[in-house]
Amino acid sequence: MFTRVSSWIHVYITFERCLCIAIPLKIKSMVTPAVSVTSMALIYLLLMLTILPMYLSAHIEWTTNPATNTSRYTRVYNADGHYLESIGLSLSFAVIISSYFLEVICTLIIIRQLREKRKWRNETSGVVVPGSENRISTRDRKVIKMVMVVSSLFIVCSFPGCVHYIVGIVGSEHYNPVVSPNLFFLVSSAVETCEQITYATNIFIFYQMSSRYKLVFSQFFTKAISHGVFVQGSSAVIE
Repeated sequence: MFTRVSSWIHVYITFERCLCIAIPLKIKSMVTPAVSVTSMALIYLLLMLTILPMYLSAHIEWTTNPATNTSRYTRVYNADGHYLESIGLSLSFAVIISSYFLEVICTLIIIRQLREKRKWRNETSGVVVPGSENRISTRDRKVIKMVMVVSSLFIVCSFPGCVHYIVGIVGSEHYNPVVSPNLFFLVSSAVETCEQITYATNIFIFYQMSSRYKLVFSQFFTKAISHGVFVQGSSAVIE
């Protein structure tokens, strides 16, 4: 659940960056703090609804096995439980795959927009510098680098999960938790690890590559850090 929420928050952030580059003069009026809070709430709500069929498909019962003389809690399907479970799996598949492709599309749009704007600035500046058509400004280079690192990490680490869900939906006889539980849970653990790497490392990437993120981070968690950011009230000095 929270992995899916994180992936869609990641898509929202990338989409917001895309709007910042495509329509910089209108972004402040379009993406306000209220819009961002509402978007986060909708992401949580809608993704909670997508997993609701999975919870409605079955319930937990205390069952007894006379052959082994043991009792344990067992997951028992409700009426139409298999149908509800298939709906839940399909929704999960759609959520994961759509977030993956939207991230790829937004990343490509950002790169394209940055290159087009750089070309337009070179054409309208009136000053032609030899080789300038192949140069990118320092600011644009930093933005491209940060977007590429974060988005590439997300795309690479999310790819195994997409393949995992596709194979599961296709319905391979040898790839399910009943026939091959060890293989299934081994792959699932690897997929979860890859996804957690994405969200665990983002904070360090933004901290190292974004001066604004570093400043806000220091305001929230420290008063002075050894890297040269000192915060006193509302003022800050960056060495």
